[in-house]
Amino acid sequence: MAMLNGIVRALGLQMRSGIATVAVLWVCALPLIYNGSVVKNGGLMHMWKSLPLTYFILNVALFLCFALSDWSKIRDDIVNRGRKSIAESKAAASLSTENVLLLLHHDESTLYGTTMLDKQDVELKS
Repeated sequence: MAMLNGIVRALGLQMRSGIATVAVLWVCALPLIYNGSVVKNGGLMHMWKSLPLTYFILNVALFLCFALSDWSKIRDDIVNRGRKSIAESKAAASLSTENVLLLLHHDESTLYGTTMLDKQDVELKS
């Protein structure tokens, strides 16, 4: 189950995974296990016998979460996130040291409270 859950997370399908987990474990399995263990006096043995089937059904549900996904849309989302990340990295790298200092310190006359900078030394480059 951990492997399928990891795949679903990597694909960004956490909502589907969460819905499948709640539906299988809480909505279906819990009432059935309670009914068989407590109401029908199946006891702890019935509960332990029911768990493997419950988790098999959960694994099938998680498998269906990513097997029935729109792979073209997932690919496009990954490519767009990668392009955006590259563009942000290039933009951050293009800032000069002086621009970074001015962005970090609104007061142009001091740097870290001790070093004085002349306004002529620091010019914004466009």
